[in-house]
Amino acid sequence: MAKIREIDIQCVRCNRWSPSMIFFENTDVFNRSTLLGNKQLCLLCGEETPCNKENVRVRIEGQDTYFGIDTDEWDSLISTEK
Repeated sequence: MAKIREIDIQCVRCNRWSPSMIFFENTDVFNRSTLLGNKQLCLLCGEETPCNKENVRVRIEGQDTYFGIDTDEWDSLISTEK
């Protein structure tokens, strides 16, 4: 279980990343969560966007790499938490 430093959401309209309004303390809680039906306004274009695991990336304490559905590191993060 790794401590999460930040979570970003990718807007489904403009495809840019911005900080998430949803936060999880660690990867164990994040991996067990269901992110369905949550939405937030994109801080860049103002459009409402869903907060699902399909458009989320996380940064772990002590690491500069993002883990997200769009990165190769995502599978390694998920597999080490099971």
